[in-house]
Amino acid sequence: MNKNSVEIISEINEFLRDNIVDKNVLEFLVELKMKILELDERGTSKYRERKELSQIEALLRSIGKSAFISCYYQLKKASEGEISNISESITECSGARSNNSLRVKASVGVRIFKLSLNIEALKIIIKAEKVESSVREDAKKILKEEEK
Repeated sequence: MNKNSVEIISEINEFLRDNIVDKNVLEFLVELKMKILELDERGTSKYRERKELSQIEALLRSIGKSAFISCYYQLKKASEGEISNISESITECSGARSNNSLRVKASVGVRIFKLSLNIEALKIIIKAEKVESSVREDAKKILKEEEK
């Protein structure tokens, strides 16, 4: 599911949690969520037909390259068991706008470390053309430290 779809569905869920709605509104929003999921699934499968993403590329897209670099050390500590509540720990650095997005970024970031893909992730970020130069420079610094 792409980031926009996740955010839209999260906002619908938050709205439903925080508001009392009648049956017609509830049915409309549930139907809207189903349409978003269906459209997202079609777009994802068409994209993957064109270009199969590697596991690390898919994970980096889920967390965001900038968020991965900004939260790198917290995610590393969490993967090593030094931080118990990673979502709370990365609230400031993740750029997440909702609790759902925060949880996704936290779990994906820790997963990258648990799968030992963090060095490969850094190398991908360093080579990425659409990433801000400051993020690439930070990735280079981290990679140097990690390779010691």
